[in-house]
Amino acid sequence: MGIEYHLKFDNPGPSRVAALLRSLPGAREKPPHPWFELGVTADPGDWPTATVQADPEGAYFVDNCGGGGPEQLGVVVAWLVGEFGPVTVTEL
Repeated sequence: MGIEYHLKFDNPGPSRVAALLRSLPGAREKPPHPWFELGVTADPGDWPTATVQADPEGAYFVDNCGGGGPEQLGVVVAWLVGEFGPVTVTEL
């Protein structure tokens, strides 16, 4: 596993958060639940740079430590702040 973070913010509900995550640049949704891979390449066998999903208090983010994870975290936090206001990031 990688470096795990909890992103806490005023969560209007998992479906609204998932809709925002779905719109992130390069996000690839992994069913059956709203789990999104970030920083993926065209090769479906490549490991994503990071993963993120909505949770009851905000979102759960994992930097898979393959490079680019901190940048992906910054993008996710910026988008969340723009949509939902202040975000508290806690490393787990």
